[in-house]
Amino acid sequence: MRAQIARLSGVPADQVLATAGASEANLLVGLALLERGDRVVVERPGYEPLWKTFQLLGAEISFLPRPFESGFQPDWEAVEALGDHPPRLLVLTNLHNPGGTRLGVDDLARLAEVAEQGDFPILMDEIFREAALDEPPPSALTVSDRFIITSSVTKVYGLGGLRLGWCMAVLDLLAALHQAKDFTSVAPSLLSDAVGVRVLTDRKAVRRRNQRLMATNRRLVAEWIQAESAVEWVLPDANVSFPRYRGDVDRLASVAFEEYGVLVAPGRMFGAPDHFRLCYGTDTDTVTAGLEGLSQAIREA
Repeated sequence: MRAQIARLSGVPADQVLATAGASEANLLVGLALLERGDRVVVERPGYEPLWKTFQLLGAEISFLPRPFESGFQPDWEAVEALGDHPPRLLVLTNLHNPGGTRLGVDDLARLAEVAEQGDFPILMDEIFREAALDEPPPSALTVSDRFIITSSVTKVYGLGGLRLGWCMAVLDLLAALHQAKDFTSVAPSLLSDAVGVRVLTDRKAVRRRNQRLMATNRRLVAEWIQAESAVEWVLPDANVSFPRYRGDVDRLASVAFEEYGVLVAPGRMFGAPDHFRLCYGTDTDTVTAGLEGLSQAIREA
């Protein structure tokens, strides 16, 4: 399993630690690196468990903006300031969750330069990296040793039930993560490991199928947003997006689910209450029906 993950990511196999999903991987980073009161800077809007996990471990959380207006790119002025006032840990995603946009090689190098200046690590959650419609960005660990990577087979391969993920880091950091794992799950399920190896062995075929599906579905969503004056978005690189809505998002989400069986995640869960997360990685007929139901909800909300 480690060898397959290493080939997927372009790193040596001895820099890979298999975990019980990305959730355990992120927890291990906190257990290994943080002490109560440490400052952790987390992107916003962002995936709530990425900051709640560290808050539960006693960290002091502050946020790094990734504004809609800049295409969910980090606020680079705020990033540069971290070099002079370093946190214990900086936490980001690539591709961005929930915005679906990417950080390229130059962006990763820029982040690493600031981390070198401030002498702190960067946790990069790459769970959507391979969902990129074009070539995925490189794993950040291939750009700099300052990065710690977490990911899983959940989002791209649709196998959340396996609870199979991984951490990747340079060896001294990986040793600390491995020691922390002795107090959590110890080792992944052998059955999950076997299925994961099979899936990652055939990952190119799976990814080609997913790319075709996502390209079709993204085009449908883009046409839908163009027709809906109350909704705007940043064109994502993947099957996850974070449109902005000119109205009551909670009301929209409630009507969409209760009346039309359409589930979107209100943006307040990601720190941006005027947005909602819209995913479209399922079959095209379901996406079409979901967009129709969401249009009806907009009329009624």
